[in-house]
Amino acid sequence: MGFRSLIFSVACLILAVGAGVWCLLSGWYWPAGVAGAVTLLLVYRILSIYGSNVRKLNYLLSAFENGDLAFHFAENSTFLQDRVFNILLNRVRDFVSGQRRLRDDSEAFHRAVENLSRTGLLGVGPKGEVRCYNKALASVLGRQGLHSLSDLDTLMPGIVARIEAIEEGGVLEIPIGSEMRIYNFCIERRTVMDGQTPVRIFIFEEKAESRSEAEQSESVQWQKMTRIISHEVLNTITPIVSLSDTLLGMTDDRNVREGIQVIGESARGLLGFVNGYRALSRVPVPQIHPFRFRTMLDYVLSPLLPKLKELGGHVEIVLEDEDMVLFADEQLMRQVIANILKNALNAIRDRFGDGGGSAAGDASAVSIPDDVPLIRITAFVNASDNTEIHISNNGDPIPPENADHIFDPFFTTRAEGTGVGLALSRQIMRAHAGSIRLDTTDASLTTFVLTL
Repeated sequence: MGFRSLIFSVACLILAVGAGVWCLLSGWYWPAGVAGAVTLLLVYRILSIYGSNVRKLNYLLSAFENGDLAFHFAENSTFLQDRVFNILLNRVRDFVSGQRRLRDDSEAFHRAVENLSRTGLLGVGPKGEVRCYNKALASVLGRQGLHSLSDLDTLMPGIVARIEAIEEGGVLEIPIGSEMRIYNFCIERRTVMDGQTPVRIFIFEEKAESRSEAEQSESVQWQKMTRIISHEVLNTITPIVSLSDTLLGMTDDRNVREGIQVIGESARGLLGFVNGYRALSRVPVPQIHPFRFRTMLDYVLSPLLPKLKELGGHVEIVLEDEDMVLFADEQLMRQVIANILKNALNAIRDRFGDGGGSAAGDASAVSIPDDVPLIRITAFVNASDNTEIHISNNGDPIPPENADHIFDPFFTTRAEGTGVGLALSRQIMRAHAGSIRLDTTDASLTTFVLTL
């Protein structure tokens, strides 16, 4: 039953009501009764037509909402108007189905293009839901499914706060990757509209590395070989160390004991050397999170201040902001700063001997005479919006001929040194997409500059 049938029935109803009223006024009661019966039949027909059409439209809309387009209204009805109405509904269904196929094909095309891109793409909706996550980014993060931006914190603690702090058009540099390969990424933020909904697009672009792919591959192979050799050597040396300690307790012969001690000390020295190799080849992926720099610095200085006190030295700390916050791996940064401070203590001891100054302490922003042992630590944000940490000392300077080699693995000028500390520190800083360098601008100070 269709729209025209409904109009026809309404017209007949009006005529029947008019005829019934005229018959009543004219005193023709039995024709008025017939007109009343016809009126009731027409009302029933109109309600039936209306109810049938409403049910069909409601079914059509419910099917659209549920994504079910497999229905089909019968087009062989006995009533012509019913057939016409069903044909119209089927045409609406076919149109919506065609538009949905076009939309699905368009989405599939855009997903294919996203996945062909070597640039990582992450689209985030207003509530933090992930709307776009391509294969390039999934490969780097090592996770196929990402439902919410907060899921990133389970992979790299603290990264969500850093990403959300990026302003429109801004760029953040951050290291991402695995133990064997660190990807230094620039993350750029853009906003696009999905209809009326703003979607933040984060573009993960890998920074161009100074080393070629061949050099990177060679470095990975060297790391693998170092690990294998270290493992085999450790398996051989460890029993020798243990056995030498056991044999020392089994003999009182002086010559034998001296021989065993030489064997044990040599084995321990080789063990320390191999452990240095292992440290260089096992720099972990930084677990990035925010922390207060001054708190971390006080923690690192606490065991070193007594040694500096014995030398009569001072620590001068000058921070641009006492509440300065670093986004880095706190444990690894402690190791870097501790390595530099230990070298500074050795340089001060070489120059000043075992004493010669007043009590050590924190001499923030206080002028210290040149003939007093000094370690100076300054930190600030430079013009490139990177954090710089300068660690200086006025101990024995590094000879110019050694300056180019201090970051080389196992390069040392000290008999008790391993040559691992600065080489390991450089690897840690590179893993943070940062750097460490020796600054020789001031000839009276040896200064190491850390940049994050």
